[in-house]
Order: sequence, then C-alpha cells, then structure tokens
Amino acid sequence: MNRERRAYPRINKSIELRLATRGFDIHTKTKNISCAGAYCEVDRLIPDMTRLDILLFLPDIKNEKKTKRLRIKGVVVRSSPNILNEELISTNIAIFFTDIKKADRKAIFDFVNYYLDRV
Repeated sequence: MNRERRAYPRINKSIELRLATRGFDIHTKTKNISCAGAYCEVDRLIPDMTRLDILLFLPDIKNEKKTKRLRIKGVVVRSSPNILNEELISTNIAIFFTDIKKADRKAIFDFVNYYLDRV
C-alpha cells in the first residue's frame, strides 16, 4: 500500500501567486497546495534552497471572486527543469512555507479541506 507521507492534505488547485527574491519577480499559479507548501511552474531555473517572498491570492471559500492576500516566506525544496531540444522551457518547483502566520496557515488549511470535502 502506497501511503501519503505528507503531514497536511494537498489539493490540485490553480491559485495565483507572486514569487520574489533578489533578481526576479514572477507571477504564476499553483499546481497544488497545502498549508505547508505549494507546487508550481515558473519560466526560469530557480535553484533548490532559494528563499522566496510569496504573495498568495487565496480565493475566499464563500465567494471565489474575493481573495485574501497572504504574505508568506518560503524556500524552494525541489526544482525540476523542463527541457526541450536542450533549451529550458520551464521549471516545476516545490516550495516549503518557512514563515507563515498562524491565521494564514489556517486559511489555507480551511481552503484545502473545503475542496477535499467536495471530492
């Protein structure tokens, strides 16, 4: 039996976010998210252990037209470049949230569980 080792549930959901560090500012969307981190695709190579400032636009579960802006700090824990004909097309990155307010972690937890209950 293949058991999930994650501490928090994760959902495949596209949520807008902005990633920033010295040298770049990227707008992208999550491929999946939990209250511990996110997985997304970016247009450049970002090395593992890169520290990021994250602005996550979390939709309100009662009204998806409204969003909460969550300011989070994170670190890239895994990066996987997508290469075609020896050229970088994009990179999938896994981000671990290193500094997140308790209320923001709960908001993501509630968001994830809201959609898990609908599956």
